[in-house]
Amino acid sequence: MKRKANPELIDVENPEWTEEDFQRARPAAEILPKLLGPKVASEMLKLRGRPKAAATKAHVNIRLDADVLEAFKATGRPRGYCWNLTRSPRDACMASLALVLCLAVRSWNVVTNRL
Repeated sequence: MKRKANPELIDVENPEWTEEDFQRARPAAEILPKLLGPKVASEMLKLRGRPKAAATKAHVNIRLDADVLEAFKATGRPRGYCWNLTRSPRDACMASLALVLCLAVRSWNVVTNRL
């Protein structure tokens, strides 16, 4: 069931687009150079904001024990506790990877009698 439009919110100067309006619409990159000239159009069409990073970060929500969070906050490092929260798992992963590699090399040496 469709809601009735609120008469106070109806904009008579800017009615809702019809299918025909969408068919006639053209991208700004096509129209602006004709209206304002190529130089002004290129300035208006520039990408703004922060450039995309090559390696983006994933958004994750985690719940930490209060004492763990306080320990990270208490480090007082200049970069802040969020940076430390990122570094700790990375360091732990690298340490465990190094351990796994060390054990693999050691077992390979034992198998091939290269001690």
